[in-house]
Parts: sequence; C-alpha cells; structure tokens
Amino acid sequence: MPKKTLLPLFLFSLLTGLLLAGCQAGEIKAGLTENGDTIELQTGQVLVISLDSNPTTGYSWTVIHVDPAILAQQGEPEYQQTPSQETLVGAGGTETYRFKAVGTGQTILTLGYWRSFEPDVAPINTYTLQVNIQ
Repeated sequence: MPKKTLLPLFLFSLLTGLLLAGCQAGEIKAGLTENGDTIELQTGQVLVISLDSNPTTGYSWTVIHVDPAILAQQGEPEYQQTPSQETLVGAGGTETYRFKAVGTGQTILTLGYWRSFEPDVAPINTYTLQVNIQ
C-alpha cells in the first residue's frame, strides 16, 4: 500500500480504539427512576448513584448490601444541596455514591435511607439495583 493510504488508516484505527476504550471506562449514572432495575457494567466502569437526601432531618443513604469483590465503593458519599435552595436552612439536596466494577459476576446493591442514630429502626426508603459485571 502507498504511504498516503497507511497514515489515514492508522489514524482511523487509533481513534476507533480510543473511542471504544472510552465507552468501557466511563461512568454509568443511575437515580431514583432506576430503582429495582438491572444495570450492566464492564470491569473498570464506575456506577454513580445520585438520590434525593436531606441530612438536616437526620436521614441519609447507607449501603446495606453489596459484594465488594464485584462492586467496590469509591470513597465516601458526597452531598450537594440543591443550588436553587442554597439559602434555605434545612433544604434538601442530592447524595451521590460511586462504585467501581472490580470483578465479574452479579451482585445486588441495596441502599437504605435512615437515621444512623436509630439502628433498630427500619429504613424509611430502600434503593436496589441488580448489577451484572462482565
């Protein structure tokens, strides 16, 4: 093949490979509408779950169940107050968890919305996902 043909072919192959790698390594976002759903991930992808929360009431989301050999929590959850309500005392916001797909298999991820100082009281809400990792 002439050299003029090889360079575009090489660049096309390189860009295609980078795009495919980016698709597998990205973040998959989930929220309240995905509660009860099944999520498919590739090893290395990060599952980002954002749920309404209001810690001023004492309630927050807590991981109840997950297999950490398959889906590992990445750091502590982050809370952000709703921007339009930042000046309102006691206003709610969003709590965000990140989990990295570290192994292949299946796990049930369950979060509970409860007060940590009331360990014997059931959560007032639960969030569950079936997570399949290839």
